[in-house]
Amino acid sequence: MSDRTIRVLAASLFLTILQAAGAAGEGTALPGQIIVDPCNASYLVYNRDANGDGRLDPFFLIGPGDPEGLLYLGQRQSDGTRRGGRQGAILRRLADLGGNGVYFQVVRSHGGDGAADHNPWRDPNDPTSGLNRRIIGQWKGWFDAMREADIVMFLFVYDDGAHPFDDGCQEAVGPAERAFLGDLVNELEGYPNLIWVVQEEFKFVGHSGRRRPCDAARIRRAGRIASLIKEFDDHGHPVGVHHNVGDPMAFPDHPAVDIYVQQANVRPAAGRGNLATLHAAGQPGHGFDPQHRYNYTMGEGYDWHPKLVAAGDRTMLRKSCYATAMAGGYVTVLGMFPTEEGAEPSDEMLRDMRRLQRFFESVPFNTMAPHDELAAAGTDWVLADPAAGRYLLYTHDGAEILGVRSPRAGCYTLRWFDPATGREQTVQSVRTAGDAIFATPEAIGPEAVLYLAPAPSSP
Repeated sequence: MSDRTIRVLAASLFLTILQAAGAAGEGTALPGQIIVDPCNASYLVYNRDANGDGRLDPFFLIGPGDPEGLLYLGQRQSDGTRRGGRQGAILRRLADLGGNGVYFQVVRSHGGDGAADHNPWRDPNDPTSGLNRRIIGQWKGWFDAMREADIVMFLFVYDDGAHPFDDGCQEAVGPAERAFLGDLVNELEGYPNLIWVVQEEFKFVGHSGRRRPCDAARIRRAGRIASLIKEFDDHGHPVGVHHNVGDPMAFPDHPAVDIYVQQANVRPAAGRGNLATLHAAGQPGHGFDPQHRYNYTMGEGYDWHPKLVAAGDRTMLRKSCYATAMAGGYVTVLGMFPTEEGAEPSDEMLRDMRRLQRFFESVPFNTMAPHDELAAAGTDWVLADPAAGRYLLYTHDGAEILGVRSPRAGCYTLRWFDPATGREQTVQSVRTAGDAIFATPEAIGPEAVLYLAPAPSSP
């Protein structure tokens, strides 16, 4: 048996073990499904190994945080379906240009931000009336298009303040709500491009001053809903909970909560100061979990992101996305396709998202963690797996020299990437000892990413 055959068989066996580990206790993952990385719960992966390296392929989420009311755009018809909305146009733009996820909600009525009929029930006023199959059928048409375009459904069950089955402070999940959740999961669990989120800003009870009189009860209730989704879902889709500004992860050890979705407060500062604020929100102890119990998504950059979109500031918006990505987090951008009238993203804003996604998915970033203490020369932020000799360096401010402190001595391959253009340049073998310092190539612009990995000939 040749060495190549042995390597192929070993990789196949390892992948089988990984897939089994990822599915343990959570049903069987669908081919290509987005799942929690069984080797590192700080990240998500695709349930596939397209490059044959024996690891599940890394997944990076970056997409619009709007429209939250995607399912309810257009005029409601007598059967509950919608006519004249722009769902198709939005999805086509994402498919053609970039942005591989949409943040939207199922129930926006009963205290949420939507109208009284922004829900999927036969009788919009009665949440116990069961799902309207005509509505679900129309949704599936859009969801099918999202699946074909590799656009993730970042799907919230409830909007902030929406309490159709409880008074806001009730901990229990009653039979009617349990039936609703079971029916909803049963209808949608066959989509590999699905991520569940229990509720937006889950502690809110009503809209009057956004009061939160019963935080402990809200935490227990959200955890119970997450557990029910996991129980009903035969394929183990990831489940998250969205937290309001300043709220730390409330479910760090909950077995059913995989994602800490954060609304980051980036109002006080301006410009470059906001980059530091957003990056700090994702750092270990705030967003990224150094114990690898859950992964982190910057769900809303409030209220900086909508201002950047409205101003057409593509450059700062792109840098803000890297501020989170380089802290080990995923990104959804608030204000890109507002439910009401407002600014929409430019084509280049969406292309920047695709460039970021494809570059990150082309490197094993899901083996890395934030290590800004290793930054040298003009490097602003670092993701790294020091034991493996892998480093991802980034500068947002035009540094001509990037570097990393005291990497393992040896030969490295340098892969340079320009976030604004997608231009790349690779240097195959560079020997380093002590601090590693590299001049940015002329072909790479003032904003630059450098990926260092051991050269193939290195031990």
